[in-house]
Order: sequence, then C-alpha cells, then structure tokens
Amino acid sequence: MAIASLVFSIAWIAGIGSIVAIILGFLSRRKTERLTGAKSGADVALAGLILGFAGLVFAAVFWVVLPAGNGGNAITSSPSYIDGSHYATMNYSNDTPESTLCAPSNVSSGDSAGLWTNGCQDAWATARFAINNGPGGGLNVN
Repeated sequence: MAIASLVFSIAWIAGIGSIVAIILGFLSRRKTERLTGAKSGADVALAGLILGFAGLVFAAVFWVVLPAGNGGNAITSSPSYIDGSHYATMNYSNDTPESTLCAPSNVSSGDSAGLWTNGCQDAWATARFAINNGPGGGLNVN
C-alpha cells in the first residue's frame, strides 16, 4: 500500500491519483504503526502522503485556472459572450462606433458584463473588417 501510495501520488491523473495516494498513504501508515519492524514502509507511505497533498493542491489550482482561460475573458462559448456577439452582429452599421455599440448600458441583465463586452467587441471588429475589406471596399481599417 505504501508503494501504491507513492506511485499514485506521482501519477497525478488530474488530481484523482492524489486522492488515491492520500487514502492509501493513511491506510499504510496506520497498518505499519501496528506492525513491528516496518519502518521503511511508513517512510514510503509518508512520501506518498506528502506528494499526494501537494498534487491535491496543484489539482485545485489546475481546475480553477483551466476553466477561467485567459483571465476569464476569452471564454467564447459562454452565454454572455455569445449574447454580446449576437447583439453587435444584429445592430452593427459601418458608422456605429464600437464604444457606442458595445457600451455597458447595452448589456442584458443577467449577462456577465466583461464577457458580453468582449463578444460585442469581437463581433464589431469582425463586421468592420469584413465591410472595409470586402470586394470594392479597399483597405480602410480606420
């Protein structure tokens, strides 16, 4: 069990290995305390416990940071981002300034203002580029 604890703590497996390592480490240490002459097993179990807890902390950070993406602002599949993108696409005209179209006052209630604004700004920039660089439109990115 002590060796299995150490192996699972090294084979992190997105935090699952760490949880198994901690459980096996505790069980192994308790078992070796009851037996005499099994000191080396307790040391290996302790190493598995320490690495297991370190892996668990890393897993917590991993699972919090990963979904946030780039500061939480680049999640293009969020409903708020899609709502902002849809709003800009439906209300865009070539003479509409981005600051007017993507103003915070246009954010629907319940939407994340930051994600909605990012979606709106991305759609505005895409529409503006397409209009200004389309056939006969020339290269006018002002």
